[in-house]
Amino acid sequence: MFLNVLNQDMSNIISDSSNNLQPAATRLEPRNTDQLDDAHNEQLKFADWCQQKAETCQFLYWATVLQLELKVLVYVCSLHQESFTTYVDALRELAVWFHALDHTNYGRWIPVHLRDIVKLQTTHPEIAQEFRAENFMVQETNRPFSAIPVDQANEQNNAAIKGAVGLTDNFDNGGW
Repeated sequence: MFLNVLNQDMSNIISDSSNNLQPAATRLEPRNTDQLDDAHNEQLKFADWCQQKAETCQFLYWATVLQLELKVLVYVCSLHQESFTTYVDALRELAVWFHALDHTNYGRWIPVHLRDIVKLQTTHPEIAQEFRAENFMVQETNRPFSAIPVDQANEQNNAAIKGAVGLTDNFDNGGW
């Protein structure tokens, strides 16, 4: 049952990704229509190759790993770029993976978190407005792509306060 669903999902992923691929030749200015035809043929060859390889377990495994890694990267980008809508969409797509990978706590609490985010518009519209205005992360520098989650900023502040020895500066107990 699971393998049938996985095979169907991977077939959809492969067909979607092969339709969206753009070989390098199509990104360049074409000098003639032959160049476009060659690029289109290369794309078709790759799509055929993907369909052919989709029958093997190893290809399905690595295609699944690629799918998961791309979703995680979209999630990380949403955090660093402070894009709240992308954050919610990425978290929605990752929610099913927590169950599949046996991360029970995340599998249980991410849907609750998503429900709270969706209800935020009605329960606290001013906070929802701020989140959509990209004020849900901490930006410590003016550099782009450097925003971090609030809990990570707290951890960094805790480490800065404690220093190498600890909060008490007691060298006798090893900083504990």
